[in-house]
Amino acid sequence: MSREIIERVKEIVMSANRPMPAHFNSLGDRNQSFNADFKDISDEDETNMASEAYRSFYDYLTYLATDSTMFILKIGEDVMLGSYIITKLQEPDLADKLKKELVKENLQIIKDNNEVFAVELIDSSEAEDYLEHCMQFGKDKALAK
Repeated sequence: MSREIIERVKEIVMSANRPMPAHFNSLGDRNQSFNADFKDISDEDETNMASEAYRSFYDYLTYLATDSTMFILKIGEDVMLGSYIITKLQEPDLADKLKKELVKENLQIIKDNNEVFAVELIDSSEAEDYLEHCMQFGKDKALAK
C-alpha cells in the first residue's frame, strides 16, 4: 500500500509543470502556485509553501544560489509539495522515503540534460539541510489544519 501512495504522490508532483519557481508562478486566481493537480491544497498553504521554498533556498544555500543552481529550488519545491500531499493523505511517515525518490527522479532529469555539475551540488550538506527543511515545512503545513 505504501508503494502505491508514494507512486501516486510522485505522479502528482512530477506532473506539476511550472515554467518558473512557484513563488513567481500563478494559476487561475492563485498568485503563487505549484501547478499541482491536488484539490486539497488551500490557496493560503500553497502561497506559504511557495514563499518558504524560495526564501529558505537563499537562507540555506547562500553561496550556491545562482541561476545555474535553481534546480535545487525546484527539487525543494517538489519535496515540500510532496510531503504536504502525503501528509494530507494520512501517511506522514512516508515523507522521507518520498523525498529521496523525488530527489532521485529530479536528478535523473538533470543527468538526462547533461547537467552533471548539478549532481555534485545536491550532495552538499547545505542542499541536504534545505531539502530536509522543505520536507518538514510541507508536513507541518498539512498537519496545521
